[in-house]
Amino acid sequence: MEQLTNYEHKLTWVQGSLIDCPFGTSLADCPASEIRKLPIPERLTIATELSEPALDEIISHHKIFYLKENIVPVLRSFNIEGTRKKTSPTIYSLCAPGGGP
Repeated sequence: MEQLTNYEHKLTWVQGSLIDCPFGTSLADCPASEIRKLPIPERLTIATELSEPALDEIISHHKIFYLKENIVPVLRSFNIEGTRKKTSPTIYSLCAPGGGP
């Protein structure tokens, strides 16, 4: 089986994201939102005509969205010193003798 180039990987990912938003709902600032309004064959053709920097822009937008929605909330649950905030009992306190609700 032939190995795909980095460009081909990017193109494949963008083609998929042009068929449907990978997150379910396209944001207003998504660089692919206008293209998604076209018929699918046109979307795929447009993807093959995009430059590699344009593919990178679409991919970066989705990576940033993913980070904001999934990673940042986790990071915010940690305080400045890097220790977890005490907002709920930990599994250790629940398992300790006399621990639990």
